[in-house]
Amino acid sequence: MKRIILCLVMLLLTVSCDITRSKQIKETQNFYLATTTADNVNIAHADPANQDYYILVTSYGAGWTIHTAYSNSQFIVAIITDQKTEIVQGYVIIEIFPACGNTDESWSIEDYYNKNAFEEALRRKKIMLSDMSITKW
Repeated sequence: MKRIILCLVMLLLTVSCDITRSKQIKETQNFYLATTTADNVNIAHADPANQDYYILVTSYGAGWTIHTAYSNSQFIVAIITDQKTEIVQGYVIIEIFPACGNTDESWSIEDYYNKNAFEEALRRKKIMLSDMSITKW
């Protein structure tokens, strides 16, 4: 029962976050670096039919934030840092799928908290950060 209540609370917090500022991530459609009322920066996706409606793609809280995103039309790679010290806490790779049908989510997310595992994922997916556009907050 506690688990169900916790899941519901997390869902409400994720869905009901107010986006206060946003900056479009280069080479993507409808993906943004966006601040919430918690003042941390996450990645959000704007509804193409209503640009005022955002869905949080990432939901890092508790002092973690994203200040840099590397992107192309297929991937977004972001570095997760501590909000105060800017020490790297992890990495996220978001694969963007072409729009097809009425799918709610046109992306997949992989989180990494180990630099070696993250670098291996970049090699496996053939992602070259040097070839990607950079969006900074």
